[in-house]
Amino acid sequence: MSDRAFKAFAVMASAAAVGFPAAADAGPSLPEPTGNYPVGRVTYHLADLSRNDGRGSHKDHKREFMVHVWYPAQSGAGGRPAPWLPPEWARLPGNDYSDLLKRSPDPSARDADRVVASVVVHAREDVPLASSPKRFPVILLSPGSISFPSKYTSLAEDLASHGHVVVGNVPTGSVNAVSFPAGNVTRGYRDGKDMFSEWAGDLIHELDQLAVWDQTRGHLFFGGVDLDRIGAFGHSAGAMIVSRIPHMDKRVKAIVLLDGGARPEDGTAVPALILRSEHVDLDRRFPDVAKESARTRREFLRRATPGIQMTLLGAEHASFTDLAVIPAFARPGDGKAFIDTTRAVLQEFFGQSLLGKESELLEKGSAKYPLLKIETPR
Repeated sequence: MSDRAFKAFAVMASAAAVGFPAAADAGPSLPEPTGNYPVGRVTYHLADLSRNDGRGSHKDHKREFMVHVWYPAQSGAGGRPAPWLPPEWARLPGNDYSDLLKRSPDPSARDADRVVASVVVHAREDVPLASSPKRFPVILLSPGSISFPSKYTSLAEDLASHGHVVVGNVPTGSVNAVSFPAGNVTRGYRDGKDMFSEWAGDLIHELDQLAVWDQTRGHLFFGGVDLDRIGAFGHSAGAMIVSRIPHMDKRVKAIVLLDGGARPEDGTAVPALILRSEHVDLDRRFPDVAKESARTRREFLRRATPGIQMTLLGAEHASFTDLAVIPAFARPGDGKAFIDTTRAVLQEFFGQSLLGKESELLEKGSAKYPLLKIETPR
């Protein structure tokens, strides 16, 4: 896709946000980013013409997917409020979170469209990249199964506010439905094919595209991204995808797996961190599975340099997502503490692995984050 087409879609995405109901029916606000930069967000359409996708809706059945990119923005820029989940995707069947909201004790939360539309984020659309004497490191974000990257906005915005460009993949075929600028819609098609490799290919194509943007005069990211400092994180199934990336692409220098497993054979000599929830009930009910999962994590981390494992005490699987801090979803535990702790781990790990900043948190923990338990043998 040409740079002109990318810009056209970015403008279209921003324009769609103007009429998003959140502006008139503001609801819960996600936690404020903790860094010094304001945050911008842009949405792009990517088509990898080197790969076929027979189950996709692209006119030539090529692999196409969408990405959100969060980035450090220029101070004082106006822009438009970004929607949590873009309305053109939220209105598609299966994308409205209605099943999860059935658990909410708040009767008004049963209006899934209103809840999704009302979530307030901090990123703005149509704002320039911040000026900086140094290029900004890149972090790839791979969401869990059936999830859009916007479900991890709290984490992405915080990373961007600290000076990272965060590229969140919308994995075509994993989400229930996604629409594209040409008007075509691709439904989910999770089946027996090894889709992990397909989605991993998306992340590699994103890096190729970033390299093009970095060299394209007039592009938002022209001369702004540091392609020598690239990390990645994923949640659940997205963690499985991220665990494969360093083997597939040497540009990725560090990875974080949030509550997801990894195959030992995918381990490689890059910094890797596994942050998992406390599976107390599941481990008790399925001890053999828990034992095998622990073994594979250990084997994977033994090949990393370094390999770090931590547990977020009291957390469940969704505690690493925005659902933890949106009251309507009524998730158990202290959602704000879960998100704050996960943010700190991501910041410290990528700061150490990509920027060479020593981290006491990763080595010893911190009284500021009492829910974080370090399990890596010392």
